[in-house]
This record gives sequence, C-alpha cells and structure tokens, in this order.
Amino acid sequence: MSMAISEHSYNDLKEYWDFQRKLEYNREILKRNIQEFSPMKINPEMSHFNEDQIFDFMWARLDQDDYEDPPTEWTPKNEEYRLWNESEPLKQLQLPKPKGRPVVLRAKKVDTSI
Repeated sequence: MSMAISEHSYNDLKEYWDFQRKLEYNREILKRNIQEFSPMKINPEMSHFNEDQIFDFMWARLDQDDYEDPPTEWTPKNEEYRLWNESEPLKQLQLPKPKGRPVVLRAKKVDTSI
C-alpha cells in the first residue's frame, strides 16, 4: 500500500518533494493528452504504437525547462505523491454536451443598389 508524503518528510525535503510532484503533474498531463488525442481513437489502422509506447517516447524527449508547475488545488492521482493533508483528487469538471441542433449564424443580405 502506498502512503502519502508525511508532514515531517515534506518539511525536511521540501525541494525534493516539490520537484517529484511537479514531475508527476506533468506525467499526468502528458498521459491525459495522449489518451485524448490517441491515434487509436482517430484511426485504429494508422497506429502501430500503443499509448504506453507513445508516452515513453514523448516523455524521454520532454525537456525539464518545459515542465509546468502544478496548480495549488491539484491533487496527484498517485497516492505516493499526495501530501499528508490531501484527499482523493477531484474529478475534472466537464461541461454538459449541448442538447438540440447546433446554431448556425448567417449574414443578412444587404441591398447595395442604392
């Protein structure tokens, strides 16, 4: 069973844990983006790689300067990187899908014969 980061350990090794959490945040972002834009979803015949292979390929080429800092309200999915005072991560809020037909805007014809 994995454990959250204790308050004592975090205070002693704050820079280390902050960087580990930053890594985890960026891993989660990359995994989510790969799942969202997976070639398997777009065209199954085109993909010769699975999502794990794509992640490994992209993660190895991601420069540390490109890492994003996690927002203060972020909670890691992996319990090993949660702080002692963090609970389960909140699910991302998604807007409901619109009902009915899409709205199409059309320009009015203007009489230019004046």
